[in-house]
Amino acid sequence: MWSSDLGSSRTNSVASRWLMGVLPASLYKMNADGANLTVLSVTRAITESFNKMAREGITVRDLKSRGGGVVVTRLKFVVTGFRGDWKAFVQVFGFNRLYSTDKVCWLCDGCKGSHNMTNCITDVSVNAPWRSTYLVTAPWGTPPPYTSLVGFELSMVAPDLLHIWNLGMGRDLAGSILKVVIKDRRVFNGQSIDSRLNEATDALRQYAKNTGQSLKIKRLTRGKLHWETRKYPELMTSGHDTAVVLEWLQETLQPYVHIYGDFLTLLWTSNWCFRLFYGTKEWFLTDAQRQTVRVLGRVFLQVYVGLARTAIQNKELLWRFRPKSHLVDHCFELRRAVNPSRYSTWMDEDVLKKLGKVLSMTASKTAQIGVLQRYLMGVPEHIRQAELARVG
Repeated sequence: MWSSDLGSSRTNSVASRWLMGVLPASLYKMNADGANLTVLSVTRAITESFNKMAREGITVRDLKSRGGGVVVTRLKFVVTGFRGDWKAFVQVFGFNRLYSTDKVCWLCDGCKGSHNMTNCITDVSVNAPWRSTYLVTAPWGTPPPYTSLVGFELSMVAPDLLHIWNLGMGRDLAGSILKVVIKDRRVFNGQSIDSRLNEATDALRQYAKNTGQSLKIKRLTRGKLHWETRKYPELMTSGHDTAVVLEWLQETLQPYVHIYGDFLTLLWTSNWCFRLFYGTKEWFLTDAQRQTVRVLGRVFLQVYVGLARTAIQNKELLWRFRPKSHLVDHCFELRRAVNPSRYSTWMDEDVLKKLGKVLSMTASKTAQIGVLQRYLMGVPEHIRQAELARVG
């Protein structure tokens, strides 16, 4: 799919996302190195098409009702960024630095420290060595087709806030705080863990009602928190629910600042940053906003890693730090002025769910053509509805 930065229907997922094709996984062909040859072949064709649009553009002529034939203007299109989750980027770009290898990051030489701790991603200090390797080395063996796009830069492949925070580190943060608070019996004082989880659920739902927010999660349970002793706690819920829970925890723990000071520091700094990211309509952040995020993000990461180290010393599974957490660090750094939320995939996921319903009603043998045909049939109505909503 592709979307336009300048389109008038950016808040409507279906009207702003344009489907280029359907590629069933059954057609994938992989080479010995794990590269997806099918995807690379398709992206080569897409690259040629976009480059033609960038160099030659489209000639716009006057309407036939006004004589026609007169060239009004020529429109050219340039790719300015890539939006997707990490797994999709690995397939499209053929990254050899990813979440399952020692070197984890396509933007720098950050690693897990399996062989050498020099560029270990758990070093979140200002002078961490991996910071000086930003965009220095290529994260692939053979350059993928998209690197031939007019104006391509590796920095255009940006982390997705939905998957790295709302479905990643944010869930780890919520899970660890909830597990500690529920066990402590200071905020919720039921006789058992399950009763305290029920108290927390009631308080969360009341908060959501008072603030006019919806919740998908029905109950806070042991299963939802990965309560088992051999697993790191993680709040298994939707990305939207993660944001609501973190805001609720900040309000709930405020009276206990003398006990949970570090927790409140984590919640206040992260909530502030992500409210800014998601709440700012402009594409670019101001210098003041970027500096504030850098400072608060640094405080958040240093406190989080400090708690993680203490947990390891105490042989506790809390405060999980994983490759997604490292990408959050990159987002807090804000090397580019572009608001990171512009590369989040919330609406892309929404339209994929809708297309998935269309796919489920289409015969598998004709799915590649059938889904595109049904999608195209609905485009005029989706655009009409989006325009009606835009003008009020």
